[in-house]
Amino acid sequence: MVVFAILCGFLQARQLPGTITLDGVDSLLLHLLLDLGATTQVNAFASIPNAVHVEAVAQRLEAAGLRHALATLWASKGEAGPALTIWRELAETAGDSIDSGDRAGSASASGPSHQQREVIEGAAALLKDSALCPSHLVLTHLPWLLVQGPASAHAVLVAREDLKPDDILPFLPRGQDARWRYLELLVATGRSSDPAVHTELALALIDAIIRGRKLSPEGEHQRAQAVPTHCGGPVPMHLMRSGLSVAALVSGRADPNPEATPDPALALRLSLRRHLQGSRLWDRSQVRDALSDTALHEEAAVAAAGAGDHDAVLRVLGITLGDVEGAVAYASAVLPPEEHPKLLQMMLMPGKGEAPRWDAAVHIVAALGTSLNAVEVVDSLPDVMPVEAALPLLAPLVRDKLHRRRSGQLLSGLRRSQLAARCAVRAKAEQGQVVVDVGRACLDCHLRIGGKVFVAEPRADDESEPRVVCLNCWNRREVQAPNGGGAQAHEVGTLD
Repeated sequence: MVVFAILCGFLQARQLPGTITLDGVDSLLLHLLLDLGATTQVNAFASIPNAVHVEAVAQRLEAAGLRHALATLWASKGEAGPALTIWRELAETAGDSIDSGDRAGSASASGPSHQQREVIEGAAALLKDSALCPSHLVLTHLPWLLVQGPASAHAVLVAREDLKPDDILPFLPRGQDARWRYLELLVATGRSSDPAVHTELALALIDAIIRGRKLSPEGEHQRAQAVPTHCGGPVPMHLMRSGLSVAALVSGRADPNPEATPDPALALRLSLRRHLQGSRLWDRSQVRDALSDTALHEEAAVAAAGAGDHDAVLRVLGITLGDVEGAVAYASAVLPPEEHPKLLQMMLMPGKGEAPRWDAAVHIVAALGTSLNAVEVVDSLPDVMPVEAALPLLAPLVRDKLHRRRSGQLLSGLRRSQLAARCAVRAKAEQGQVVVDVGRACLDCHLRIGGKVFVAEPRADDESEPRVVCLNCWNRREVQAPNGGGAQAHEVGTLD
């Protein structure tokens, strides 16, 4: 027990930072721990930096059943091949104890044991390190890791950017989540710009959603409750006017982030919407055909918008989903004003045996009335439209026309009053105008004004033009009558 305590103290000292590792000392320490049967301490010692000569202790570790510790030592020395081989054999030995000295972590029916998780995590950590594990070993052990630990295998694919997609995709069967997750990784990180990869990701996500929700391929053409995703209000118009995407519009959130929702089914749909919105490399016809007979109406709207089919987007939003507010927001943000009437026409005559949406038409007229022509609206009304439905539809247009007419009248009157005021100012200015020609003479000295400075006195009621006095005569008047005034001085140029 004294020797064991000394070894445990020495092992703790070895874990201190800055401790120098020596080959002979570490190998001897491991042999002593094996002699004492301290399996826990052996596993702990193998997991810390050490200078153990692995070949010298490999046989004893195999004999003691401590293969996990042996694999950890091989991995720490950069020998990825032997380490991965041992870990793979341990994980494939179902129901057997990994370490003969530790029976507490045996496998159970509920999932892998603690020791099995350690094996998988150790192998994944080694496979992630491109400096220790070459790519051919990753391709060799990846199928095994996909079976034993799909999450760990995906983490390896995330870390190993040196792997080629053409080498990885054959290991990922179609219809499994691991495949679309890897495709999503390629697209999100920009590792692949192949249109086939982008198209397959969209199709794989559609298939995963359908399998998860157990939707029939023939489709549910109507949702149980066709309520707008955004739950009404001014949210869609705000989203579209702020330059956001159709995916944000149908999702009712500024950032349709799949990682932000705890619902796996909704997260899949948000991933599909984000991919359809963000990528322009997926094949339009294949993806839209895959969505055509499903209940994924929001995703169909995003795909139609990506293909530039605005009519299909309006039909999905306004008719299929009953999201009139979203349809109005899309039309306002994307379509020119002259194409807004097509949304109203769609509500009045939806086709395919569906009843007209009178209330939706009223809402559209109220929202887009400024861009609608009243005469065209009246001409487009169906003959079967009841009067009680036409009245609320036409009332906003009539009010808008009356408002425009009244506004025009007020504006015209304002302009006329402004013109009259300007004419009065001009007439007043013309009354004070003084014309000095060659023959014009001073009223006092009777000398011609010519180019002299003169003073114009206000005209009397019986005079046709102001009185003109040269500046010298005006100054004499000022000396004689200092309080005189009411005149304005003007300087003119010399007449030719």
